[in-house]
Amino acid sequence: MTEETWTAEVAPHSSEPYLFVAEAMLPYLHEPEVRQVFGLLADRFPGSLLALDTAGPGFFDTQEQHDALSKVEARMHWYCPDPADLTDWQPGTEVVASHTLTSLPGTLLAELPAV
Repeated sequence: MTEETWTAEVAPHSSEPYLFVAEAMLPYLHEPEVRQVFGLLADRFPGSLLALDTAGPGFFDTQEQHDALSKVEARMHWYCPDPADLTDWQPGTEVVASHTLTSLPGTLLAELPAV
């Protein structure tokens, strides 16, 4: 995702904006790499959307004690407590929507399985 080479393969397939989904990926990069991804997408795919998930500092700081994360080598290096801050990274960037698991819209929340 941080390398520019893949963009040459993807860009010719559409003249319309793309939807990129970075699920469970960006938190494992260091902030300069996350900024590089944002810049690459903004430069090569203007007007596209990026759906991403982030972790807050509480989750980030406790990954060593987490039941699943503590058992794998991969560690999160980047967290984003306020997605609105991402608009400062690239001119013209906007946050279309931002939700936490506790602030999901009712219609989406209703579709989640009961635990």
